[in-house]
Amino acid sequence: MDGATRATKEDNTPAVLVTCLLVLATAVAAAGVLGGLLWMLMAMHAQTVNGVTVLQAGGILLGSLCVAGGLWGFAWLVRHLTSGVQAAPLLPRRPGPCPQEAPPPPADAKTPKLLQANLDELEEVNANLLLTPEQMEMKRRARQAELAERIAAEFDASLAEKDFGAAQKHLEHLSAEVPDFDRRTELADRLAAAREAAQAEDIQTARRRAEDLMAVASFEKALALAEELLAAHPSAPEAIGLLDRVRREQEAFTTEQRGRMYAEVEQFAAAKQWRKAVASGRRLMDAYPQSAEAETVAIQMGTLEDNARLEEVRDLRDRFRDLLERRRYVEAIDIARDLIERFPDTQAASDLKQQMPRLKELASGEPRR
Repeated sequence: MDGATRATKEDNTPAVLVTCLLVLATAVAAAGVLGGLLWMLMAMHAQTVNGVTVLQAGGILLGSLCVAGGLWGFAWLVRHLTSGVQAAPLLPRRPGPCPQEAPPPPADAKTPKLLQANLDELEEVNANLLLTPEQMEMKRRARQAELAERIAAEFDASLAEKDFGAAQKHLEHLSAEVPDFDRRTELADRLAAAREAAQAEDIQTARRRAEDLMAVASFEKALALAEELLAAHPSAPEAIGLLDRVRREQEAFTTEQRGRMYAEVEQFAAAKQWRKAVASGRRLMDAYPQSAEAETVAIQMGTLEDNARLEEVRDLRDRFRDLLERRRYVEAIDIARDLIERFPDTQAASDLKQQMPRLKELASGEPRR
């Protein structure tokens, strides 16, 4: 190791020593503060607070402060004595450029803050030690009143935003921290009133919307709206009543629809409009497959479909005859082929098969249209 390096280390030694002394002094002072506080807390818990207890706590505090003060003084003395002293070089310097001085070690930024915090704690302890029990009680009540006002302000802000969950938490916090707060009942009443007002508004809005949906037969959406309202306000009689009403209206509408569709099937059947009767019956079975009306139509569907087939055959046969009378043989052949292909097992199809050769002869001499 050369002389310059050794000199630099020797120069840094006092700074390291001063830092260690300051840290040690701070630790001793903090330990004294905590020790005095713990001693007072143990005495208060045991309900043995008296002059002797206060003196003992003060002795612990003063003892630690004396030790910390000695360490601080020693650190100050070391810094003062070494501030202008530099280590002499061990070897004669050779001519050359002057070596640059090493930068001073950075100061610990946390040390002043820690010292200030310790001083604040010491001030608080000293102030409390000088107070009588009555004065300490007054100080405690003042702090509780300040805390209560702060929580009450947070409660008001949450209530203004209609955040009832947060307002309830603030109220519970207030009850736990300041159980004797004189406005606690007032805040609880305000919260209950705000909840009731919001609930009434929600119910009124949902009722109007549900009525609009039921007016256009949109019962699925109305039912979903009523169920959502009941989930939000499960104990509200109005929400329960709205859900029951939507269900009743839906059931009444469904019953009316089933009856109307079934009456339509019977009406078409009575008029022997079999194809319309089949179409109406299928719509009824698709819309309400589990209903009694659908079961009745399902039993009749076979007969309705047979009659509908015969009805369509008669219509095709009538169109065929009309085309023959007007000598439109090509179109008549198309109708005949359609009838034979779709209804091969009917008497009309059998008759047309026999007439087909003659029809083709007639069609061959028919001019194209």
